[in-house]
Amino acid sequence: MYIIQNEFFDIFEDKEKLYIKTKKEGYDIANFSNLSTSHPQISIKYFLNLKNALEKISDDNVEIGILKPKIELSISKDNTEAYFKLNISNDEFKNNKQQIIDSILSELDSNNIVHGIIHTALDEDIKTQENILIAKATPSKNGQDAIIKYLDLPDKKPNMREDGSTNYYEMNLILEVNKHDYLGEKIPLTKGVDGLNIKGDAIPAKPGKNKRLSYDRKTVGEFKEDNKIILRALTAGALSHNQGKVSVIKHLVIDGDVGYETGNIFFDGSVTVKGTVCDDFKVIATEDISIDSIMGIGAAEKIVSTNGDIYVKGGVCGKGKTLIHSKKSVFVKYANSCTIIAEDTINIGFYSLDSILESKSILLNPEKGKIIGGKISAYAKVVTGAIGNSSERKTIVNVKGFDRKQIKKELDELLIKYSSCLLEMEKNKKEMEVFENTVETTEELIKTHEYEYYNNIHEKLTNEISELDQKRKYLTDCLHSKGEGEISILKNAHPQTFLEIKNLQKIIKKETSGTFYAQDNSLHSE
Repeated sequence: MYIIQNEFFDIFEDKEKLYIKTKKEGYDIANFSNLSTSHPQISIKYFLNLKNALEKISDDNVEIGILKPKIELSISKDNTEAYFKLNISNDEFKNNKQQIIDSILSELDSNNIVHGIIHTALDEDIKTQENILIAKATPSKNGQDAIIKYLDLPDKKPNMREDGSTNYYEMNLILEVNKHDYLGEKIPLTKGVDGLNIKGDAIPAKPGKNKRLSYDRKTVGEFKEDNKIILRALTAGALSHNQGKVSVIKHLVIDGDVGYETGNIFFDGSVTVKGTVCDDFKVIATEDISIDSIMGIGAAEKIVSTNGDIYVKGGVCGKGKTLIHSKKSVFVKYANSCTIIAEDTINIGFYSLDSILESKSILLNPEKGKIIGGKISAYAKVVTGAIGNSSERKTIVNVKGFDRKQIKKELDELLIKYSSCLLEMEKNKKEMEVFENTVETTEELIKTHEYEYYNNIHEKLTNEISELDQKRKYLTDCLHSKGEGEISILKNAHPQTFLEIKNLQKIIKKETSGTFYAQDNSLHSE
């Protein structure tokens, strides 16, 4: 089939290939682009062949390209889009518009394009020799991941505020829950909605990822409510998030005082005393202890938590014999003639008077806090507003200090182990997800022995990560101290204040303030 014939050459098509046969020399190849414009179906692939053919007369048919179809349809590999392109002149389209539109629809049909056809594209002004979107798939909508929410524990940080001349030092250490109380929920994953490609085939939706509720099965239960799985307390007690697992631990509430009516308290769990602890009585518990009376406590014998924190809302006036000992932190309004020992931090709202304090860090309100008399021993840091008083009461503040290089080395080693545990945890989670994505409820999961195997590994790793995280916090807190041990006095230290950091001593002889720290076997201040 001849496409172009003139005095210089013939261009014809055979089996969709284009050939040229030169009849006369002298045709300027630069003019060939005008011919291509007027014949949009022509696609030159071999320009050197064309150039050589135009330079000399030959009886040979020279292949120079291909003949594009008038309606060129391109379909994406994933069958989600189709475009058409009209390889004709504008005049040809205008003269045969309806016939060409029908041919476009026929071309779609012959290529099994049955979905997402954009008919409006054929109603508009169609531009020739441009790709025009004619069909688009309906995409799938992937499912939503399961959403887990837990009832938050109180933030174990002191809340300082001032109201006129009255000072408050308040916090909620223990969150009491009753049987059937809400503890958390899981909004299940959704499976998503399949889409359709332009050939009518389904585009599968990806279901959301399942997530597992982590809770103690003895004290917490899951219940289906309004398309959710709700966690509720199976017993009354105190909310715990031990190692990331929601549980209800035993919680003893003393509505009044601990005294002759109650006797001494020994309890496996948390204890809340609404009143005070009378002189010579003691409270010993495995978890958090909260003494809520604004009067605080007097000469109680001892308050001991073997695994938790201790909070005394009204402070301690111990008459030289009260011992407070916590595995974690202690929060008191004031400390007067008592001994407080905490493995983490001692937080004091206002003052320590003639008391013995021992902890990793000892923190008093930097604006109002005072240490007067007594013996203060910390491992890393002491922060206070003032030390001593105008009567020059002897006050000893000692920071044992640490080797910063050794702490840094320990932290680096810990972080490597921590990362290794996280990778192992992630690998184990993927094994668990195989079961979790096919089983909806925890009750069904725990009946699966293989799942229980991976769940036991998960709990072991969770405990290990939690312990590493506690140690990480401890080491990081040390490194946040100035030098290799710090004593910060934001307002003033009075004479007869004895400071010691890493066996480096300083006696305050005149009123001063600042931060003292040990570094390079010397005591520095700023």
